[in-house]
Amino acid sequence: MSLIDRKICFVTLAVGKKYRDHALTLAEDIRTITDNTPFVVLTDRPEVFTKSDSLIPLPSSLR
Repeated sequence: MSLIDRKICFVTLAVGKKYRDHALTLAEDIRTITDNTPFVVLTDRPEVFTKSDSLIPLPSSLR
């Protein structure tokens, strides 16, 4: 099933090191529990997140 065919996705905001670390942990949990469910992370440092088929980091200008 492609990402477009999925009925759900997970989304979070991760601004600042503490919350980026939490989002990285959450990404690993989502990857372990659900296979290939999209996870969108709105973040001030998208380069911290390794883009994969299901992890989608998006830049945010929030500080």
